[in-house]
Amino acid sequence: MVDVFVSGLMFFDLVLTGLDHGPVPGTEVWTKDSGTGPGGIANFAVALSRLGLSTSLSAAFGDDAFGRLCWETLERDEGVVACPAHGGSPAGPPRSPSRSPTTATARW
Repeated sequence: MVDVFVSGLMFFDLVLTGLDHGPVPGTEVWTKDSGTGPGGIANFAVALSRLGLSTSLSAAFGDDAFGRLCWETLERDEGVVACPAHGGSPAGPPRSPSRSPTTATARW
């Protein structure tokens, strides 16, 4: 059983850290480090999971390395049950272009 089920838009976030100052138009700013991971509705799902709630997320995952990274990060590292909003296998995001955007699935 799941305590919370969330659904929404998920993004792949790129976060730049260690900036000496904010970017100024027409100039380059170098960063000392960066981080990546699931964003959008996934931020909410991760927060709920870290609070100890059993959390399931339904979102459209890309059929590429970024989609798989988001899926694996949520399930393996954050304990969020990921459900592809466009159908697919519980083993991970679908890798086939033949998917229906109107089909929703959820694992409880």
